[in-house]
Amino acid sequence: ALCARLEAAALEATPATAGKLLREAAAEWAAIGPVPRAHEARIEKRYHAAVAAVQHHADVARRAAGLALAGAVRDKLRLIQALENAIVNPDAHTNPDDWRARWEALVPLEGGYEPVLHARFEAALGALEGDRAEDRADYARQLEANRERLLHDLLRLEIAAGIDSGAEFARERLKLQVEVLQSSLKSGHRAGPGPGQGGAARGVHELLALPALADARTETRIEHLLTRYAKDGR
Repeated sequence: ALCARLEAAALEATPATAGKLLREAAAEWAAIGPVPRAHEARIEKRYHAAVAAVQHHADVARRAAGLALAGAVRDKLRLIQALENAIVNPDAHTNPDDWRARWEALVPLEGGYEPVLHARFEAALGALEGDRAEDRADYARQLEANRERLLHDLLRLEIAAGIDSGAEFARERLKLQVEVLQSSLKSGHRAGPGPGQGGAARGVHELLALPALADARTETRIEHLLTRYAKDGR
């Protein structure tokens, strides 16, 4: 009966339900008395297969949710990037109300992304709405000045995630890898493949919070990074 219940529940398993389901199943399995030796191996094999099926479907659901979130983050980021490009274009005639309506039409984000991107959006919109041309010009200069930092931080996150940055960034990537190694040696810590899950999430949030102009290649690299973290369930 336990195996049958697990098998039936596997298809509906989610990250939110799988943990409790498997804990209860493990407790029930441990409490079950001995079974005839002739059937023991078959029943145990069926139980472990059912447990694996529950975990598999939960992992699939987790990745699907992560990819959906990455897509929603991408949509809001693209809107912000378009707004920032409008700020630096003196010939752009844009209506702040239109930008706000487009933002509100997008779904709210989970995983801590909403406040990060909303703050960046509001800062850009504030520069656009301001009465002083100097404020818009100052913000445009900030966007341009942050290009280099954006590329540096993106490269660091790509290295940590094991993502190829492209042949054109090979020299910068090698230089940064050497810097990370030297820093690790000086601090006495072993250089690993990158930050842990919490550090990686903070790094992505900081990257998305940075108001900066980006060309099409950089935008594609950022979206690739978001997708990779989503697939890894980060």
